[in-house]
Amino acid sequence: MVEILLYIQIGLCLLPLYRIIRGPTIGDRIVGINMIGILVTGICIILIFFTDQPFLMDVVIGWIIFNFISTLTIAKYFENKKFNE
Repeated sequence: MVEILLYIQIGLCLLPLYRIIRGPTIGDRIVGINMIGILVTGICIILIFFTDQPFLMDVVIGWIIFNFISTLTIAKYFENKKFNE
């Protein structure tokens, strides 16, 4: 059952790739990258249950923090504001 969920998550990672490649605006591409980050987080959580490796939770937490900070940084950049505002 867990293997099926893992394959579904990996298959779902292909959908945002289309949005990243063919997205008409930068905003669409940012959303696609953010979606892939969320799906990779789900894959890591599935692997935690599948392999009983608790250190992967540290990878998940780091990935979530990195995804959040990068999304905020890119949004500020495209809003033409300085990073210290």
